[in-house]
Amino acid sequence: DYIDKSHVLEATQGLSVAYGLGAVCGPIIIAGFMKILGAIGFFIGMSVLFVITAMYTLYRVIKSRKPLE
Repeated sequence: DYIDKSHVLEATQGLSVAYGLGAVCGPIIIAGFMKILGAIGFFIGMSVLFVITAMYTLYRVIKSRKPLE
């Protein structure tokens, strides 16, 4: 929401790379959880990844608050 119009392309590229990494690494990570824990490993692995993502998102929201003008 705070990206200048001159940096939209770079932001879009970063989001595309993050999506691609998740699409490649996600199934591999979840497969590892399932190999160790069985079928329940899918749900545990997804929960762990979602919690990590939520914690990072919260950190970024708090850290990058736009100062009041």
